[in-house]
Amino acid sequence: LLALGVYPEIGLADARERRDEARKLKAKSIDPGAFKQEQKELAAEKAENSFEIIAREWHTLQLSKWSPYYAKQVMQRLENDVFTAIGNPPIRDISSKDILKLARAIESRDAIELAHRAVQICGQIFNYAIITEKAENNPATAIRGALKTPKTENYAHLSANELPEFLEVLERYDGGTQTKLAIKLMILTFVRTNELCGARWEEIDFEKKEWVIPAHRMKMRSKHIVPLSKQAIEILNTLKRLNGKWEYVCPSLYSPRKPMSNNTMLYAIYTMGYKDRTTVHGFRAAASTILN
Repeated sequence: LLALGVYPEIGLADARERRDEARKLKAKSIDPGAFKQEQKELAAEKAENSFEIIAREWHTLQLSKWSPYYAKQVMQRLENDVFTAIGNPPIRDISSKDILKLARAIESRDAIELAHRAVQICGQIFNYAIITEKAENNPATAIRGALKTPKTENYAHLSANELPEFLEVLERYDGGTQTKLAIKLMILTFVRTNELCGARWEEIDFEKKEWVIPAHRMKMRSKHIVPLSKQAIEILNTLKRLNGKWEYVCPSLYSPRKPMSNNTMLYAIYTMGYKDRTTVHGFRAAASTILN
């Protein structure tokens, strides 16, 4: 006896076809019932070890290391470009050819950098699968040389020779005092814009002359210590006299319980006549170039 399905979901023609398949198995001395159960278990195992299931498991484990924004960005990349291409097959069955096809599809949209990042993320997921014994190799590593090279676009930034003139123009800037001081502090510390705008007084140690940015505010989720020069300390003392009663070093002028907008310094730089010559982030690039 063998159950072939429930009528009317399984019609007479389907039932006869399944009966014939069962007879063929029996002719080969294979128990059709046991074979059916084995196929069910195999399908369930494949589903549990699909690339998407493993990828989501890996993603969950990274959440404590990543910022919420970056975690969301990674999942969006997986859902938009990766799962649609290789999400269903068992992770151990995915080949380098499958990864290359995925990357080529992204490249066809002229998203070269995105293709590289997608392959990089896939590589991390395969490494996790190898560690958890759900895959034997990492097919993403084999195709790195086959990808198109992305064009590097550096942030517009000033050279060492251009900085003195910029500082003179900044001194004559007749906008907000806080904005002027924030730009000076950016030049002296070359942190990210988010890190400066979100700076709190509790992070500043005037005695040690250190600014300790906590891990949850850093892109790489690790604590960052910024040494403060005497010029930086002087600026912070001035800001303390202006904003000491607020939580943020540079609060919003309209809602002082919130930090200053990321665009405040950028707008000031533009009004000073430096549009297309530098950005706020450009001071990081300038520092890197000069120090290197």
